[in-house]
Parts: sequence; structure tokens; C-alpha cells
Amino acid sequence: MATISKRNILGRVFNRVQIKYALSYIGIIAALLVFLNTFPVARLREMMAEGKYQSLQSQAALISSSIAPLSSLYAEEVARVMTLLNYPESTDVIIADASGTVIYNSNYPDLAFPLLPVPDNSVPVPIPIPAPGELLTALSGKQVFSARYGSGVLTGAFAQPIVYLNSIIGAIYLRETDTGQAAMIPSLQHSLMLLTAIILIASLAIAVLLSWIFTHRFLDLLRALKVIRSGDYGFRMPVDGSDEIAEFRTEINSLSERLKRVEELRVRFVSDASHELKTPLAGIRLLSDSISENSGMDIATIREFVSDIGVEAARLTRVTEKLLEMSKIDRAADYDRRETFDLRDTVHAALKLLNPLALHNGVTIEHHLHSVRVFADPDAAYQAVFNLIENAVKYNVANGTARISLYENGGKAVMTIDDTGVGIPEKDLPFIFDRFYRVDKARSQAAGGSGLGLSIVRDAVEKNGGSIAVRPRISGGTRFTMTLPAAK
Repeated sequence: MATISKRNILGRVFNRVQIKYALSYIGIIAALLVFLNTFPVARLREMMAEGKYQSLQSQAALISSSIAPLSSLYAEEVARVMTLLNYPESTDVIIADASGTVIYNSNYPDLAFPLLPVPDNSVPVPIPIPAPGELLTALSGKQVFSARYGSGVLTGAFAQPIVYLNSIIGAIYLRETDTGQAAMIPSLQHSLMLLTAIILIASLAIAVLLSWIFTHRFLDLLRALKVIRSGDYGFRMPVDGSDEIAEFRTEINSLSERLKRVEELRVRFVSDASHELKTPLAGIRLLSDSISENSGMDIATIREFVSDIGVEAARLTRVTEKLLEMSKIDRAADYDRRETFDLRDTVHAALKLLNPLALHNGVTIEHHLHSVRVFADPDAAYQAVFNLIENAVKYNVANGTARISLYENGGKAVMTIDDTGVGIPEKDLPFIFDRFYRVDKARSQAAGGSGLGLSIVRDAVEKNGGSIAVRPRISGGTRFTMTLPAAK
């Protein structure tokens, strides 16, 4: 169990963004430091090898030009020439003639012997040659060079043929050991290691600092989201700067503001819906209790109470239907149900149902309708048109008039509904599209209103890319203006 707990703790630690960011930064720096410690040393070795090649090639050319005029190589004459050249002891010089016999060895100047044992000679080679293969390759007409570093010594070897009148008369092999240049490699490595340690420590400190600064801002965002999730929708983050984090903070503030509005609407909706449903239910219960508790009630009174129960039930039904309509409109936002149709046909369909109501209320409906094709949800458009015309009829005065016009303007279908009613007070105009808001509750209840009709109109129109506006008429009454996108 202890092992599992430790693993869980380590897993949580290494899953933190700050640790991941710091480790990533350190990993990049470590890769650069590895490159810093290998490339310069490798390049220095290449430069030393190249310099050694140039040096040995020049020395070989000097020796070759000094002994080539001899035409035939003899040990005594070659030794005399090499004595005159006076080569340092750090350079080994081996010269072989065309037959492959070593005629000069700077370490053994008085000894001549073949490079390889003669097959029919049982006498072995007395002195081992450090590079017989290089000399044999040089006798075939090719140059050979090699460089090796080890144990603080740089060793370079070079072999080339000795040519006289386009004929190979021998080969020369040079091997030089250099401790002076070789000492530069460990010195450079030591300096690089010291520089690496300094950079690594500085990088570690910078990585921790930068990761803390970087993740600290994200932790602020995380804390803000947790506060908002807990229900504190009034929380706001300070916005400083213009980078992506600042934009993120702005979006969080916008989200918090929107959630606050949604929560306020939800609370108000629940409160208003409860109130609207509670009123008819209380009336139904009161009337039913009166009937059940009063056994001596006459038939006429019972019928009157039952009729009142029917009225309250009808009001309850209307409120429920309005709520269902709003729910349908809200769900319709999740998918596109728009299509092209003639809005004039929609107005005619609504008028067909509302003409009897207008005749009953003594309201005259006048209309001037042009054919305008729109791109919208037909059901939502019908609901909006029906509610606006119904309000113009229900809240009009006796012998009043409702005028409806429909035309196209600027790529939009524009519908205006004018009524000659009592109008809407100026103080109520900003709120009439809110759910359950009623200007005159007594008059609205008498007309069967629930305070949801205009809210349904606004939601239906706006979800289809349109707009709805209201203003009082100078001559009395109200004008509603609804727009929907015309079909292209």
C-alpha cells in the first residue's frame, strides 16, 4: 500500500503543468548542453587532424624531394640526407626502397630489412615495423593518413610514394606524436564542463521561475472557474495585458456574467411560473372544497362553481401550453429547422383563426400584405405572428382597429401591427418581452393573458435571425415591428 501511495504521489507531482513545463525546458537545455560538449571537441579534433595532415604532408614532400634525385635508394646515402635534415626525435621516419626493404628507420638508422618476411627465408624480421601496411600501400602509389587521440597524446601517421621520373623508387612513412596540441582537448573539455555546470544551474533556476510565472496565471484561471462553479456568478477577474491569458480572463468574466443572467432568469422564471400555476390551482381547490364541504348547496350554485373551475382550468391549460411553446422554441435552437416560405401565407393562416375573436371583441382588422419569402422556422414564425395579432385584438378598445402591413425592405421581411388600444406605459416598455411580465395584471387576467406571449415572440424571432421592437403610437395605442431575414 505504501508503494502504491508513493506512486500516486509521484504521478500527481509529475502530472502538474508546472513540473512538465520545467522538465521540458530543462530537457531542451540539456540537449543543447550535450551538443555544446561534443561538437566543439569533435571539431577541434578534426582541425588538429587536418593540421597534422598538412604538416606531415609537407615534411614527406621535403624528404621525398631531398632523396628522389638519388634515383636508386641506398641506405648510406639516405641516412646521410636524413642526418642533414635533422628531424626531431618526436617524429618517426621510415623509408623503404622499391623492393619493400626498409633502408632507413629513424629509431634504428643502421639496420635494413624487408617489410615482410621472405617466404624462403627462415630469419624473422628483426624489428617490427609500426605500419607495414601503410608503406606497402604507399609503394602501390597511394597516400595514406591517419590520426588518433588517446592518453593525452595526438598521433598522426602519413605515408606516400617516392617518385623519380614518373617511377616509384620507394616509400616514406612519418609518424608524429604531439602532446602540446593534445593538451588543448582536455583543457577545452574542462572549460566546457565548467560552462555547462553554470548554464545548467542558471537554466534550472530560470526554468523554475518561468514555470511558476506561467502556471501561476493558469492557476488563477482555475481558481476563478472553481469559484464560478460554486455558484458565485458575481465573481470577476482583473484583466491586465493583451495576451491570450488576458483574453481568457475576459471570456471567463463574460461567462460569469451570462451565467448570472441565466440564474436570475431561472429564479424569476421558477418564481413566476410557480405563482402563475399556483393561482388557478388555488382557485380550483377552493371551489372544489366549497362544493364538497357544503352539502346543502343548490344546483345553480354548484353549476356556477363548476363553471368557475372550468375557467381556472382553462387558464391553467393556457399557461401550461405557453410554457410548452417556450420549451419547443428553446429546443429548436439545437438544430436548424429553417426553410423558405411566404410569410404572407402565415399571416393569412393566423388571421383565419383570429377573425372570430376580433368579431366577438368588436375589433376591425385591416391588412395590407405583400408577398415576401423568408428563410425561417415556419412554426416559430406562425407563433410570433399569431401572438402579435392576438394581442392587438385582445387588448384593443371596443370598436377599435388593428392594422397589419407586410413588405420587404433591405433584404428583410418587415411586419408592423398597429392597434388603437390604451397603449403601454413608458416605464413598462423595456420589460414587456420578459417572461411573465404583465402591464396590467387585472386586465391581463381578464383577457386570459399569462405574461408569456411576447416573450415567446421575442425568442422565436431572435432565434431565426430577426428582431422585434415596440413603440407607442402618437394617436394612441401601440406599434409592434417584427423583422425576419428574407430568402435569398
